[in-house]
Amino acid sequence: MPGEFGRISEFDLKSGAVETRSFTDKNISTLQWSTRGNGLFVTYVQKGPNLGRSQIGFVALSDGQVHPISRDTSSYSTLSFSADGKTLATVQQKTVTNLQVLPGQGSSNPAGSPLVVNGENVSHFNWTADGNLLTSDFTRLVRTDVQGKNPTVLVSDSSAAILSFAPCGTQYLVFPWAFHGGTNAIGIWRMNADGSHPTQLTDGSNDGWARKPACSATQNWVYFFRDVAHLWRVPLTGTGEGLPKAESIPGTAVAHGFHTGRGMGISPDGRTLAYLVELVNLETQAGIPKIVLLNLDNLSEARRLDPNPQISAGPQFTVDGKAVAYPVRQNGVDNIWIQPMDGSPGRPITKFDSEQILSFEWSPDGKNLGILRGHTDSDVILLEESKP
Repeated sequence: MPGEFGRISEFDLKSGAVETRSFTDKNISTLQWSTRGNGLFVTYVQKGPNLGRSQIGFVALSDGQVHPISRDTSSYSTLSFSADGKTLATVQQKTVTNLQVLPGQGSSNPAGSPLVVNGENVSHFNWTADGNLLTSDFTRLVRTDVQGKNPTVLVSDSSAAILSFAPCGTQYLVFPWAFHGGTNAIGIWRMNADGSHPTQLTDGSNDGWARKPACSATQNWVYFFRDVAHLWRVPLTGTGEGLPKAESIPGTAVAHGFHTGRGMGISPDGRTLAYLVELVNLETQAGIPKIVLLNLDNLSEARRLDPNPQISAGPQFTVDGKAVAYPVRQNGVDNIWIQPMDGSPGRPITKFDSEQILSFEWSPDGKNLGILRGHTDSDVILLEESKP
């Protein structure tokens, strides 16, 4: 069975013995025994900037190492053998993304015109406090103007992965930094808005992997996902030697439910945190999405909203703080939905006719709405088993 990052375990059904094999730079996901029983075909992700790209490999029992089979820009999911055991089937996936900047009120254009940001493949984006764009291709964090021009590299780390980022007022940026310094961990980091003085805030194994952290307007706390049971927070600045102490927030536990880890947003006044949870119907085991509005002044008063049932990611606040916004997926296509806090009817503000919304952010002045959209092309690939 797959283990945590860097490890798989083998269980002998006769003796009950367990043997663990460690991999310092890979995370194993799908497993499939070879028909000769001499090893495992696996899908895995490599530590570093290609973290989101799953490849196919073979783990030989003789040496316990992962021998790559695929080395390309696609990603692979699922592995299954034909009845005669001679053909291995997998799904090859290629994800294409594009960043668009729309007017703050949205647009009725069903397609839109993507930005070309210094030729890089945009995996994450956000805005600076003065209305410039921040983009990342996992290895670099780049600041540009609103047209995607005049780039300045703030951080570059070819052996790690910058997963997302959020501004904290005008002074700081916070972001999950995976494998920085040769570690196997994903921790939350802080740096100055100009890219200087990166400082580690947490040392969890998987902090902020799901979505970007959120920073309070008062710049005292950074909120992030670590598990599905609670939300977590860490002080933005340290009070002494060592890392600041991260803490779970007891008031965010969800009875008969869990945190989806699909994004969060803080209101413009810094007093309310919005995030998505899934409540589980104990009879049907069906999930029911709810938007939680947590009062950050006391961390206990939590109001719940019923979102559009086709919500596909977590909420953000509109710039005026009077509504929450989130993507709604219909027939495989995402559009942004505005839901007023006063209970009045919601409405879409985009009319795209293709692709999914990976993330969206308003510029601080509300004049621009950035949307990262994408789609995945999938093909079934057949491989003949041979000696690795």
